[in-house]
Amino acid sequence: MQKWMQACALLSGLLPLLSGCNDANETSTPQATDDWHQKVGYEIFVRSFYDSDGDGIGDLNGVTEKLDYLTDLGVDALWLMPINPSPTYHGYNVTDYQAINPDYGTLEDFKGLLAAAHAHHIKVIPDLVVNHTSDQHPWFKAMLAGDANYQNFYRCGDEALDGNWGQVAPGRYCYYSFGPQSGLPDLNYDEPAVREAIKQVADFWLDLGVDGFRLDVAQDIGDGDDAYSVAWWQEFSAHVKAIKPDAFIIGEVNYDSTADSDKIAPFLAGMNATFDFPLYNELVTAAAGLPKDLLATLNPIRQHYAAVSPEFADSLVIGNHDRNRIASELNFADSKIRRAVTWQMTLPGTPFIYYGDEIGMRGGHDLQGDPQKREPFDWYASADGQGQAKMDADIYGAEAKNLQPFDGISLEEEQEDPDSLYQYYRKLIQIRKANPLLFTGDYQRVGTPEGTYGYQIRGANADYSLLVVHNLDAQQANSLVLTADADELLSGQHYQAGDRLDIPAYTSVILRSAADTIPVETGAIPDDAMDTSDVTLDIRVHVPDNTPADAQLYMPNSDDGWDPTSITVDPDTTLQQLDAHTYFIRVTRPRGTRLEYKFFRGSWANSETDVEGNWTGNRIFLFVDDQSEVDVHIQGWRDTNYHGS
Repeated sequence: MQKWMQACALLSGLLPLLSGCNDANETSTPQATDDWHQKVGYEIFVRSFYDSDGDGIGDLNGVTEKLDYLTDLGVDALWLMPINPSPTYHGYNVTDYQAINPDYGTLEDFKGLLAAAHAHHIKVIPDLVVNHTSDQHPWFKAMLAGDANYQNFYRCGDEALDGNWGQVAPGRYCYYSFGPQSGLPDLNYDEPAVREAIKQVADFWLDLGVDGFRLDVAQDIGDGDDAYSVAWWQEFSAHVKAIKPDAFIIGEVNYDSTADSDKIAPFLAGMNATFDFPLYNELVTAAAGLPKDLLATLNPIRQHYAAVSPEFADSLVIGNHDRNRIASELNFADSKIRRAVTWQMTLPGTPFIYYGDEIGMRGGHDLQGDPQKREPFDWYASADGQGQAKMDADIYGAEAKNLQPFDGISLEEEQEDPDSLYQYYRKLIQIRKANPLLFTGDYQRVGTPEGTYGYQIRGANADYSLLVVHNLDAQQANSLVLTADADELLSGQHYQAGDRLDIPAYTSVILRSAADTIPVETGAIPDDAMDTSDVTLDIRVHVPDNTPADAQLYMPNSDDGWDPTSITVDPDTTLQQLDAHTYFIRVTRPRGTRLEYKFFRGSWANSETDVEGNWTGNRIFLFVDDQSEVDVHIQGWRDTNYHGS
C-alpha cells in the first residue's frame, strides 16, 4: 500500500490526505442510548468466544469477562447464538428451551452475564429457535411414546409428501424443514398448545431480563406460506411487547434477492428488524470492485419497509455464522475488506458484527464448511493463552483450519498496530456513535467526481450534515476540492474552503460540515451504472465413483431459498447427465449477481461433502463476463461419506 505525505499529515491505508489542513477537535464520547436504531450489535458463538474455566470451551462467564473489550470496541448489543442444551456443537436443535447448555455454564452464570452487560449499557438478545426442535426434545419423545398431550405438537401424518418428510414410526411421518437427516422436526403451529408453549418460553427469558430475541429461520414457520408465518410473529410480538414494550425482536428472513423486499416487508409487522440479506449481496459485490449504486437499491427498500413499520430498524450485516467470513469472501484483500466495513458503518441501520470479523478472521473459503466459519476467536498472537477456546474435532465435527499462530490475525497483534483492521473497525464505530445521522439520516447520492461514489446524509433537526466519498479506483488517487469548512472524521483533520483532499486508491473519507452543506465541488452524478444484461455460467460437474448410476442431480442456490420441494421440480435447477460421471447445467443471471450454490441428489440427505466426508460450504460465483465456464469435482455424498455433525 502506498504512503502519502502532506505538509500537515503523514497518513497511510484508508486515512485521507489533504492539503491546507489543521487538526480538528477530538469528538466527545457519545452517551449510551436505549434506542436500537443507534446501536451496534455483535453476534457471539459462545462456544468459540472465551473460556473462563480452562476446559477449552467458550462459556457465559467468558463473555462476561470480555464485556470491557466489547465496550471498548463500541458494541452495545449482543446476539447470543443458541445457549440452550443441544446434541450438536452449534445449538440450533434445542432439547430444553428453559435451560442453559451445561458446556456454557449455569442459569446463574447467565443472570450474572445479563447484570454485567446491563451495567455496561449493553443489551442482550438470545437466539430463539422455535421453527423446529431437536428430535431428542422431550416433546418429540412424548409424541413418539403416544402421549396424547403431544400428538399434535409436530407436523406429522400418515405419508411422506416429499423428501422433507421422514418416517418416525410405522405408518407415521414427520416434516423436517432441513430434511430428515437433520434431526430437526418442525413444530406444528396449527396446534394452540404449541403457540402457548412458545409464549411461555419467551416469558421465561423475559423474566430473567433479556432485551428481546433473534428469531431463527422466521419465514419457515409457515413452511412456504409467508402470510401464515407473518401472522404468527405478529401474535408472538404482541405477547412479548405486552410484557416488555421495548423488547427488540429481529428476524432471520432468508430472502437474498433485492427483488424480494416485498416478501421481507410484511414480516416487519411483527418484528422491529430483519437482517438485510439482499443488501449484503449487493454490498459484498460492491466491495469486490463491481460498480453498484447501493443507495439506488437501499432507499426504495427502506421506503417499502417504512410503509409497513415506520419505526423499523434495518440490520446491516457483512457476515454471520452461516456465511463465509467477509475476509474469505473477499479473498483476504485488505482494501476490499475495509471497503465492506466502511459501507456497513456508513449506511443507515443497525449494524451487527460477527465475532472475529473485527480482526479479519477467515472461514469459508476453499469450500470450508460451517465449522470453519465458527472457529474460536483468536485472542493471542500464538493462538494460545488464557481463555483461548479450542476447536475439538470430536465436538465441532471438523478441525480448525484458520486459527494459526503469528499470522497477524489476532487481537493481541492488532491492538498493538494503529493501522490494523481492528483499529479501523473501532474508529468507524466511534464515528458512527458520535454522528447518529449515520444510523437514521436521509441518504442521497451526490455528484462527486468520476471514479468516486459519494452520498450526503442529512436530518431534519440536525445541525450538521455528512458527506461520505468512496474512491472506487483500485490504482489511482482521486481528489476533491473543498468549498466550505469541514472536518474529515477518519483522519481527525479540519479543512477550509479551497483545500484539496486527495483520497488514496480504494479508500474513503467522511466529511462533517454545517447542516445542508455539501462541502466539496459537485457536478452531475457519474454515469457509472453497471450493465445488468443477462450473462451465462456453464457448470460441468464431475461426480465420484460411488454416485448411483441413475442419480439425478440438482443445484440448490441462494436465489431459490434452498427449498428441496421447489428445486427438484424446477428445470432451472436440474442438471443434465452427459455420461456416468459427468453432469451439466447452464445458469443465467444478470451481470453483477452473486450466487451461492451447491449440489445434491434430490434432498439434503444426499448433498455433497468434501473429501473428508464433511458437509461443504457453499460454492460462490460472481457473474461478470458474458460467458463463463466452471468445472466442479464433487468429492463425496452425505449419505455415504458423511462424518461431520
